[in-house]
Amino acid sequence: MRIVRLFRKHLLALVAVVALLVISCNADLALPTYMSEIVDVGIQQGGIESPVPDTIRAESLADLELFMTEDDVALVEAAYAPADDAGIRAYQGTDAEKDEGSELAAVMATPEVAVLALEQGVDASALAGTSQSGDGPAAGAAMTGTLDLDAVRAAVDAGLVTRDQLAGAAESLGEQMGQMGGSILAQRAISYVSAEYEAQGIPAADV
Repeated sequence: MRIVRLFRKHLLALVAVVALLVISCNADLALPTYMSEIVDVGIQQGGIESPVPDTIRAESLADLELFMTEDDVALVEAAYAPADDAGIRAYQGTDAEKDEGSELAAVMATPEVAVLALEQGVDASALAGTSQSGDGPAAGAAMTGTLDLDAVRAAVDAGLVTRDQLAGAAESLGEQMGQMGGSILAQRAISYVSAEYEAQGIPAADV
């Protein structure tokens, strides 16, 4: 009780000390999260936080939609404005819909990884989902050897491969990458977005 009487004249100072201790503890706990964001987003991802680009070329979005289901295509189409005179489509959704953990981000990430792989040339076995979908041998025959986007577009135009088969193949590829580490898929999707910005002539500093 004597201690209480001693502190009675210093209540404001005591409250300030407690408040400062709480702030200090919260800062110490938050520091690892901030450091992780600096390394992951600021350094590895070049400041790009989401696999949903602010702007994307119409032909690039069409390539991504090859690897989406009809429902996913509808979701993505609703998120982007029509192409302008330069063929650029601007994101028109909310920030929450664009966040890395959102449904839209999940829908776009896997096709971005698949398209990025195809742009670099990929063995058809990496997209084995097309020949395992049970839709006939034509799909398996169309997706053999080393694949690129031109070969995939030609197969789709010829009716040898359906969008559902490609969506299943991309999902299979994403699951394989996910088994190696959840962040790998996200980082590859971010790499696609970074390359798309570069193709549009957008400096990394302006992202």
